[in-house]
This record gives sequence, structure tokens and C-alpha cells, in this order.
Amino acid sequence: MSRPSGEHPRPGPLTGFILRRRLDPPQWARLSDELVEMYEHRKATTDRATADRWLRREYRRLALRLAAGARLDGVPSPTRPPRGDGLASLVQDLRHSLRGLSRVPMFTLAIVATVGLGIGGTSLVFTIVHSVLIAPLPYPAGDRMVLLRTVDGEQMWSTSMADAYALFETPPESFEGLAVYSRGTSRIAQGTEVELLRTKHVTPGYFPMLGHDPVSGRHFNEAEGRPGGAPAVLVTEGFRLRSFAASTEVVGRSLLVDGEPHVIVGILPDRLGPLDQGIEVFPVLVVNVPPRKGPFFYPMIGRLREGADPGTARAQLAAVSERIFPIWQDSFTQESAVLGFVDLKDAVLGNVDRTLLMVFTAVAFLLVIASANASSLLVARGITRAREIGIRSALGASAGRVVRLLLAEAWVIAAAAGAMGLVVTMVGLETVRRLGTGRLPRVDEVGLGPEAIAFFLLVTAGSWLMFGVVAGASAARSRTRAISIGGGRTTASRGMLILRRTLAGTQFAVTIPLLVAAGLLVQSLRQVQNESFGFDPEGVVSMLVTLPRESYPNWPDVHAFWTSALAEIEALPAVVAAGVADARPPLPIDGGNNFVLEDRPVRPGDPPLTAPWITADAGFFRTLGLRIAEGRVFDPIPSDTMRHAVVDESWVARFYPGESPLGRRFRSGGCTVDGCPWVEIVGVVQDVKTSGLDDTRKLGTIYYDFARDSYSAIRLHVRARGEALSAVPSVRAVIRARDEGIPVGEVRTVEDLAAESLAGRRYTSTLVALLAMTALLLSIVGVYGVMAYYVRQHVRDIGIRIALGGGPASALQMVLRRGMAVAGVGTIVGLLFTPWLTRPLSDLLYGVRPGDPLVLTAVTASTLLVAFAATVVPGWQAARTDPAVTLREE
Repeated sequence: MSRPSGEHPRPGPLTGFILRRRLDPPQWARLSDELVEMYEHRKATTDRATADRWLRREYRRLALRLAAGARLDGVPSPTRPPRGDGLASLVQDLRHSLRGLSRVPMFTLAIVATVGLGIGGTSLVFTIVHSVLIAPLPYPAGDRMVLLRTVDGEQMWSTSMADAYALFETPPESFEGLAVYSRGTSRIAQGTEVELLRTKHVTPGYFPMLGHDPVSGRHFNEAEGRPGGAPAVLVTEGFRLRSFAASTEVVGRSLLVDGEPHVIVGILPDRLGPLDQGIEVFPVLVVNVPPRKGPFFYPMIGRLREGADPGTARAQLAAVSERIFPIWQDSFTQESAVLGFVDLKDAVLGNVDRTLLMVFTAVAFLLVIASANASSLLVARGITRAREIGIRSALGASAGRVVRLLLAEAWVIAAAAGAMGLVVTMVGLETVRRLGTGRLPRVDEVGLGPEAIAFFLLVTAGSWLMFGVVAGASAARSRTRAISIGGGRTTASRGMLILRRTLAGTQFAVTIPLLVAAGLLVQSLRQVQNESFGFDPEGVVSMLVTLPRESYPNWPDVHAFWTSALAEIEALPAVVAAGVADARPPLPIDGGNNFVLEDRPVRPGDPPLTAPWITADAGFFRTLGLRIAEGRVFDPIPSDTMRHAVVDESWVARFYPGESPLGRRFRSGGCTVDGCPWVEIVGVVQDVKTSGLDDTRKLGTIYYDFARDSYSAIRLHVRARGEALSAVPSVRAVIRARDEGIPVGEVRTVEDLAAESLAGRRYTSTLVALLAMTALLLSIVGVYGVMAYYVRQHVRDIGIRIALGGGPASALQMVLRRGMAVAGVGTIVGLLFTPWLTRPLSDLLYGVRPGDPLVLTAVTASTLLVAFAATVVPGWQAARTDPAVTLREE
């Protein structure tokens, strides 16, 4: 016969006799109360049989000790953990939590996956943001490093050759070091192997300033950086392993760079920081005396002395500007162009800081939504566990004991979510490092550092505390709720239902700004993709061809090669037209030039005229199919007496609005007539995107005749019959038949170039859109869970409502009304905050405003529509409630 639930085992006859004989009544009462208290605790946390065995064992142990003559003060306290030492209790609570969560696998999986994705996504983006934006540059005193610029009105140019020369002659006192570099593509030959590689010519002080020492060999010396110095080159360890069959005897060997022998003086490590990402060959750069004033685009870096005032440094640079090259004195004023600088870190990052901060904000919103969803699930679980909590309380468990048990369960959930978040973070980082090369600055520095680990632990701990607070609040309400211990229905309080509705509404409020941001970015991407190139890109392919300088030393030799080669290429069956230029529309061109109009000279104090400048031949216009608006393009045989140029319609609108530019003349700025002869405009062509598809500026472009200024490295453009790449093999064959030492590289279709120019926009739009859709999905799950739970808890009320004549339609309408109220209020709150949250997107948008009514309407309508769909399912279940079955169960 079983004992009543409130009783506990008594000592056996012999055990009881010994205890009563050895202990006086107060002592026995005190020990008995302690044993019973611990017994109740064990019964609540394990099971009754285990607790019974433990209590009988304790009775026998005490009796044996007392029978052996032990005094009362020598009797140790029963096997109870000392106060403050809760390790055994904690382990027991964790085991109990694991068993309890394993009984509800769907709940556990849902909450762990939801919060794990939130933790992982937030930690991933924080790691990227910290590595890219917050961490200092990986250079000594990187916070004092600057990029020097020529400030010309509202434009900022890279330092000119003259700027660099003047600064190297007399460095300003505020700078402890200066260095110049020039990026490009060079023909690299080692033995019979010839390849086109990205290179970077640097002055001797470049790598010492950046703190990169060769792993073998030495830096450039000062003599190698002066005019007439011996050509030298530094290469990376990776280049050595690939090009010299892992030979260790590389220093001192010769390497052909654009046909000129260079001595390898040192081997650099592979990881050189964000300025040199992806470059393996560094020839020495010689800064020569400049022939004239002009933006030759020499990037220049410097490091301020410790304690130097930036204002003083800028004043010293301005003083250098005033004495640059005597030929400038007649037209140069401090107001038109002065030397300045920006922080090197800002120059390296560009606009990526706004994009990353926007993505981090979006992921933080997603974590809020995931936390709200998880809290809603925990509230629901707390309500369903009300009976269990009530039983524990009735058996003597204190409020603190119940809360500790719930905190242990919250810790298990947070630990599992944190483990999943860590996996998401690690996989995400590997993906970012693999796909971000060339698209994200400092991508090789992205990794889990101490700050990222601390942030991850903080977010995980915050999730645990949130779960504990929600579970504790639910437990506190459960202890004060009427419970039918014998088994019966637990009725959720109105406060808990309001809390779940508030959490679901919060999810919609946070989701709306995310959806609007995603809609604006996607709409901007569509607008840019619909922009006209200015020509038909289908079938057009470009490739870089570099002629060896030793075989083609002068521009007449280069022009002669291309005249015959282009004639042969255009005769190929797979080719419609071919031409050369030093640009690849629609990608931004490498630079521009300043110039002086013959009939409109620049007034003293005004900034010089500048425009994008492309060197091209007549075949380039035919290949792109550009419409000639006025005049003509270049003659196949150039004039011996006059140089010619073609301009586009934007250039005409900028400098000769309403007039014809034909016959007008200009020359390069900052030089004499003898140094820079006049150039006559012979034609006007339609505009072409030469600064990216999303560039709205109308700067105008000058096309200079390739026949009068040929380059050894030029881009060949071919329009093929059919698929663009189909003509590439035959074109390569033509070039190699003329000279096997001519490499052909960087083969890209114009459509691929356009996609590359939009890669940043596309990745940002896709990522934000995925985050927004995930947030919407979580919000749908939230409102569905609230309404489904509402239907389950109010099935009796719904059954009575139907029985009294309300009908299934009435029940459906009631559920839909409550669910849409939650979604509607959340949507309205989200719309109120949307303008404030989307205003920072203005600089990233194209052809659309932050408050675009079409996007706002589409987001609102789609959100309410999916919320309606999520509410219909529990509404339909409510409508199908059988009142007879419901009342019979009651």
C-alpha cells in the first residue's frame, strides 16, 4: 500500500531506537527537520524512490555513528553540500534541464536554431566590422599614417609628379617619412615564361615606413631610387615559390619587368597589409623631374611625427604647393590647388564603412527579432510548465529554488545556441575570406581576435540572462496561479498573452525598416542595371596586350604593329570590328588630365580645367558602335602637322554649351606650346559610361588619337559575331604569330565588366535582402505561434461561442482580427521609425529616395499579406472547433 504523497519514510525499529536513545528531543527534532527538507528537495529534483533510499541510508549512517559513541557535536552534518557550494546542485539541475529539453525536441530545436543564427550572424558581422573598421592598420604608428592628395576645388587628386618631386627635395618638418608608389600591370619574364601581373612601383622608403622587412635580402637603397640608378625589384615569398621552383638562391638573380632587367634584391613576406593586397612584384620607382604641371596621379603616403599637429602639417604642405616648379608661377594660386592629406585608414576603407555599419545594424535587428521570438517561445513553455512549477512549490520548493532550476535550463539553451553561433561565425568568416578578396579591404585581417571572442561571449551571456529573466517572470506568475494538482487545464494569464503579443508586434516593428532598406537597395540595383552603357555591350570583349619595349621602343613601332595587327584581326570571320584604347567602359578610367582651351583661358585664381582622358583609335568607336553626333573620328593615317581629338556630348555641354566645338583647340595644362602642342577637336560622339554605371556626373570625356601617343600596354576591344569569347582564340593566334613574346591577359566581356562594377551593390543588396527575409520569416513564426497558442488555450471559449450561434465564420474573424491587430500595430510602429533608420542609406541609393512611396507601399502590403496568411491557419483551426466535443471534455 503506497504512502500518502505528503509523508516520508520513517526510521526502522532499531535505527529509531538508537536515534531516540542517543539524542534528546530538541536535537532529534532539528536533525529530523533538516533531513526531511533535503528529502523533499531530492524528491522534487529526482524521483520519490531515489529520495526514499537516500533518507533511509542517512538514518542508518547517523545511527551507526551515534552507536559507536560519537558525541553530538562530532556528528557531521548529513551529506548536504555546504551553503554557498552549489556545484553538486548545479550539476543536478543541468542534468534535469537536459532531460526536460530532450522531451520537447521541436521546441529545443526551434529556440536553439533561432537564437544561434542571431548570435552567429551578429558575431560574424561584428568580427568583420572590428577587423576592417575599428582595428588599427597593421603598420607601425598606423594612426599617424596619411595619404597625400592634391585638393583642387571640390575634387581631390592623387599627388602629381611635381608634388612628389618637391616633397622629396625638401620634406616638411611635420613628416618623419614619405613614400610614393604607382600601381599598374607589367609584363614579367623569367626565362621563357612570360606573364602579365599586377605590379607596384615603390620608392626606397616605402616598405621601411610600412614596417615590412624582407625575409631574405634587403630593402632598396637610396641610389636605386635616384635617376640613373640600377633597376631593382622586390618580390614576395609566394612569387619566389611559384616562379623559381622554390629555389632559395633568388636574391641577386635577374627578372625582366616590361622588358628591362631588374635585379631581385629581397624577398618580402606574402602578407603585406591592405595597401598591397594581391601584389607580388614591386619594382623600384624613380621620381624624376616633372615636365609640366598636371595630375599624374602618383599616390603618396607619409607618416606624421609623433606629436605633430595636423593643422601645422597642412600649412607646411600648402607652403610646398606655393613653390612647386617655376613654370607654374603665372597660373598657380593657393586657392586653385594645394597639397593636403587624409588619414590612410579612411583612404583604404573608402565607402565600405557605411556599408558594413548598415549590415551590422541589420544583423543586430535580426538578433532582436530572434530574441523576441525565443522569448515568446519561453513564455509559452513557462505557461505549459505552470502545473509542474506549482507542484514543486506545493512540495516546499522555494521561489529561489525554482528560479535556479529555470536559469539552469536557460543556460543549457544559451550554451547550445552559442555553440551553433560559433559554428555559424567560423563558417561565415571562412566564406568572407574566400569571396571577399578584391572586394573587401583588409579581408586578410578578418579573424576571431580577443575583441570578437569577448563580443561573442557577451552576446551569448546576454541571451542567457534574457532567457533567465523571461523564464523567472513566468515562474513567479506560475507560483501564484491556481493549479489543479490532480491534473487539469492550466489557464494562461492575460498578462502572459499580452506579453507574447507585444513580442510578436516588436518583431514586425523591427522587420519593417529592414524590409524597406532591402527594397531601396534592390530598387537602386535595378535602376543601375537598367542604365544604358552608351553602346551595345553584347558580343564585345576586351583584353590587355603588352608589347615588349625592347622590340617596340618608340611609338611609331607600336603604331605600326597595331595598324597591321588590327587589319588582320578585323579580317577574321569571327570578328565584326576591333580597336584599341587605354580604358574599359563602363569601368572607371585610370585617370584624367588638365588642359587649357585656346579661346577660353583660365582666369588667375580659378582651378584648372580637367576631364577624363582616353587614348583610342578609330576602330574603338566602330567596335563600341558609338554614334557620331558631329564631325568625324580619327583618320587611319594621322596628320603630320596637327594632333586631333574627339570629345563626347557631355564635354561639349560643359565647355561649349549651345556651340559647335569643331575646330576648337586645347593643349595640356601647365606647359608651353613647344612642350605641349595644340590639339584640334574634329568630332563629337555620344556619351559612354566611363566612371561606372552608377556615376551620375557629366564630366565629359576627351578621346586622344592613339596614333600620336601610342602605349606599349593597351586594351584591345573586339566585337565578335555571336558569343563574345568565341573570337578570343583566333585573336590570340594573330598576335602570337607576329610575336610569341607578347602576352595577352585580362580577357573580359563588357557584360562581365559591368557585373564587376556592380558587385559591391549586388552583394550588399543581396545580404540585406536575405536578412530582411529572415526577419520577416521569424516575425511570421512569431505571430503564428501567438495565435496558434491563443486558439489552443481558448478552445473552450471558442466552442461555446460557436455553440451559441456565432458560427465558424465568427471564430475565424475573431482570430484574424487579433492576429492582424498584432501585425498592424507592429507595422505602424516600424513605419514611424523607418525614415530615421533609412536616412543613412542616401549615399548608397541610385535613382530612388529613402522615402520612396512605391517601396513603402510594397513593403507594407507584402508584410500584412504574409501576416494574414500566417494568421489564417490557426483561424481555420478555430473555425473547425466542434462545440460538442469541447463541452463533453469539460
